[in-house]
Amino acid sequence: MTLLMIALAVCPMAQGQDKVVKERQRRAQQVNAFYNQAYQAYLDGDIAEAKLALKNVFKLNPNHAQSYALKLKLERGGNDIAAQNRKRALTKVIIPRIDFNNLELSLALEQLNALIMKETNNKFTPNFVIHDKSKTLKDKKVTLDVRNFPASEAIRFLTELTNSSVTYEQYSITFRPRGGATEAPAAKADEKKSGFDE
Repeated sequence: MTLLMIALAVCPMAQGQDKVVKERQRRAQQVNAFYNQAYQAYLDGDIAEAKLALKNVFKLNPNHAQSYALKLKLERGGNDIAAQNRKRALTKVIIPRIDFNNLELSLALEQLNALIMKETNNKFTPNFVIHDKSKTLKDKKVTLDVRNFPASEAIRFLTELTNSSVTYEQYSITFRPRGGATEAPAAKADEKKSGFDE
């Protein structure tokens, strides 16, 4: 009889523990779903969506380590994410026709800017900048005649044609000469070299 009483007493406790275990599993699944949503938004460059999903994680589990790591990435690299998002967006912009015939780079970039804005219904503005203290890059001539071409590839071709590099930033796309041409001019031959130059 006492064995039966013990069994009857233990059974409700086991059922209660089973409910607790199931609730913890449900919350863990929700946390993982929100974290995965946040991480995918981060990869897509959607900072606002990533932050919203992380808030949901922290409501359910304020000590979720992976979410804290992602939160730090977002706080430290928000501008980098936005720049990568700009670069990725340009791969999706297909320009029906680009016809640059011996144009100076500065004029080619003005036209490319207009073509991209037209194809995106003014939703994307590249804001091309030429950063060139030596003033050799903007006057370089380019010829490019292509059809149904991604804007990102047009930019890549322009860098190759002008021996320049490009940096995607949060609000602009900057062209610079390759090989440090934006540095100060080298010392003149008749100037004495420092001990570090020898």
